[in-house]
Amino acid sequence: MSKGNLNTYRKIALWEGVSYLILIPLSVWKLMFSGPEWTVKVMGNIHGFLFILYVIFMFLVGSKYKWGGMMYVIAIVAAIIPFGTFVYEKKFLKPLSDK
Repeated sequence: MSKGNLNTYRKIALWEGVSYLILIPLSVWKLMFSGPEWTVKVMGNIHGFLFILYVIFMFLVGSKYKWGGMMYVIAIVAAIIPFGTFVYEKKFLKPLSDK
């Protein structure tokens, strides 16, 4: 069984988490200290694109590995919580790729 989608999903999960951690302080900087708006727009677009890829690959991998509904919920919650995708990747996705 090819693990191409799973490995791509793992990388997207990590980059989605990194983009989120960059976006949060940029947003705070813009709101609290009148930082430049373009930084949030650029990073927000990058993060949004990565999030969409994350969801698409979540469904591709989930259907391949026959996930139940709770696994999809865990994946979405992990994408919302800062550092969540890092824990999710290590705890749930890495063991799948080790099989």
